[in-house]
Amino acid sequence: LKEGFSCGEALVKAIKDAKLINLPDEVLKITSSFKTGIGAQKDTCGALLTGVVLIGLKYGRIKKEESPQKAVALAGKLYEEFKKEFGTVKCSELLKEFIKKDALETKERKEFCANNFISFVIKKLEEIL
Repeated sequence: LKEGFSCGEALVKAIKDAKLINLPDEVLKITSSFKTGIGAQKDTCGALLTGVVLIGLKYGRIKKEESPQKAVALAGKLYEEFKKEFGTVKCSELLKEFIKKDALETKERKEFCANNFISFVIKKLEEIL
């Protein structure tokens, strides 16, 4: 989470830098609102949300006649695998130890997220994208 980016933003930067999918800069802006689980509400993990957005960008539909099924199936798979790996998708539960210590903005929390949630989603996206 270097450069002061949130989990979702850091994930976009990593995917963009690795050239796994061609991403316009606007995607980074989209993920800014996912900080600390959707608008800092500590709900669904921003890294997971960003992974779902990137799946939609690659496999989503533009026309109603097109099937969204591949994007839906892959997003569901990512969600289930994330939940299985970490026991929850909620930021408040994933980061409960940091929240208890009022340590959300610490280097340790950022490293924890990078080494766990962001790394996990990147690994899964490498398989998918």
